[in-house]
Amino acid sequence: MLEDRRQAGRLLAERLEKYSGKDPLVLALPRGGAAVAAEIVDIIGGRLGLIISRKIGAPRNPELAIGAVAPDRSVILDKKMVKETGATAEYLKREARIEAIEIDRRKNIYGSDLKGEDAAGKIVILVDDGIATGHTMRSAVRFLKKMRPKKIIVAVPVLPGESVKDFRAEVDELVYLDAPDDFGAIGAHYKKFPQLTDGEVVRFLKGQKT
Repeated sequence: MLEDRRQAGRLLAERLEKYSGKDPLVLALPRGGAAVAAEIVDIIGGRLGLIISRKIGAPRNPELAIGAVAPDRSVILDKKMVKETGATAEYLKREARIEAIEIDRRKNIYGSDLKGEDAAGKIVILVDDGIATGHTMRSAVRFLKKMRPKKIIVAVPVLPGESVKDFRAEVDELVYLDAPDDFGAIGAHYKKFPQLTDGEVVRFLKGQKT
């Protein structure tokens, strides 16, 4: 059980120590990932940024991810979950459009719009406070690959045991603290797991601890 996101970031930084001094680009998936990533940058150095990917929720159950939208509006879908939840093509198109608008809103608020030259040839560490279905992280990874970074590392405190093999195949390196088979919700692995605000994310980007 982790105390909070900051402790999670410090523990991950210990496992990322080999990248200290190599000026990695540490990209958080906001909002929760920003708190974890800020601790990593404090310890190993590098530059903190954001990559904003949004999940597509299931009909009548928006917390259940059945896909995700990347910053460039590209969409990935879990075909099995789409079929099981009865999500229609019209529904998916509408929800993808809504999430794309939210991505643009957050880019404007955070003042963060990742460009190809930012990541090209760089060691990039993608950070979130946990992975559940994995759709938002996978969407971010595939978007980032288009920018041709030198190396992509996914660093998360927790993820389902069944997802480890898939993510190891997707990226150059997967770094994590725990991967239980009986996963549950991400928040269940933390003693303190408050929702972060947009203002807190902005302060993390400015190097200010909240």
